Amino acid sequence: MMNHLAHILTCLYILLVRLYPRSFRAEFEDEMQAVFEEMVEQETKKGIFALASVCLRELLDAPLTLLRVHWFSWRKKEKATSDSTVGFPPVPISGLPPPSPDGRASWMQAGLEVSLFLSTGIILVLLSYLPLTWPVSGPPRSLGSIDAVSLLLFIPLFLVGLTRGLPRWAYPFGGILLGYGFLTAIRFDMLPFLVASLLAFVLLAIAAAVVNARVRPLPPLLRRMGQSIGLDWTRLSFCIYGIMPLMITTAFDDARCNNQTPYLAISVLLMVAGAFAHIRSRRTVLQMTALLGGMSLSFWCALLDRAYFMGGLGSWISSPGPWLAGIGWTLKLWASMTALILAPFLIGLAHRALTPRRAA
Repeated sequence: MMNHLAHILTCLYILLVRLYPRSFRAEFEDEMQAVFEEMVEQETKKGIFALASVCLRELLDAPLTLLRVHWFSWRKKEKATSDSTVGFPPVPISGLPPPSPDGRASWMQAGLEVSLFLSTGIILVLLSYLPLTWPVSGPPRSLGSIDAVSLLLFIPLFLVGLTRGLPRWAYPFGGILLGYGFLTAIRFDMLPFLVASLLAFVLLAIAAAVVNARVRPLPPLLRRMGQSIGLDWTRLSFCIYGIMPLMITTAFDDARCNNQTPYLAISVLLMVAGAFAHIRSRRTVLQMTALLGGMSLSFWCALLDRAYFMGGLGSWISSPGPWLAGIGWTLKLWASMTALILAPFLIGLAHRALTPRRAA
């Protein structure tokens, strides 16, 4: 009976070992099974209580050990992935030139990639805290102000980025233009039409790429754009982060020419810091943490600013209705930005997880 029980315990331990990462099992699975079988054999001779004590000890140690091994395995894979994307190939791939360096390899590139956030942040701070006369109709920090800057500066820069195969510095310019398009569509009740048009464009582009690739290669410009996105999926998250100047403008809409609180200036500073941390980070997790952290802290400043203009905590106690409505509206903006920033990262993880299975 004891031998039969020992065999059952050994089989259960083998199943437990299968929960460890594949790379860990390839190196230690046989050794772990041999040690456990020897230990069970020795304790079986001592009796049922000794065997139960050993099994209980292994069972209690298993969860923590599994978490530790999976954590180190994940860190090892993440480091290998990030290291492989930092350096660019010295020779062309599939007839394409090497990708342009990004802010991780060059301080000049880092300055170029953060330029949108610096320029829009300076404009927002100047319009909010200094008595300047803005040569565009409409209140300061309105969409009319952003409209002029977008048309005069952002569109040409984004078009230049497209012609260069979408280097990383071009993504925020595309993001702010996309955000402005959505806000304009909302203002004129055309959001469903814009969303449907974008979805149709994406589906048609994918279909054309699949069909065209079977006949002849895609144009070099389109292949370079695909190369840029495929190099690092978080570039699309960085593109979405380019909407942040518009989100700050929208979140602080109750404070026209606000020179009473420092929250808008702090929000702009946090936005720039998040972008710069993303640009200089060499690991995907740190890049996403920088974007989400900068965005979340900026919205937190907007909540503090809104609380100030709604009368502070005393006003919330006396009439919580307007407070909850204002906070809920700001939280909706935050949740929308969080989902949009996370989406490319999650798609990249899914793509990376499915690629080995397809290759197999």
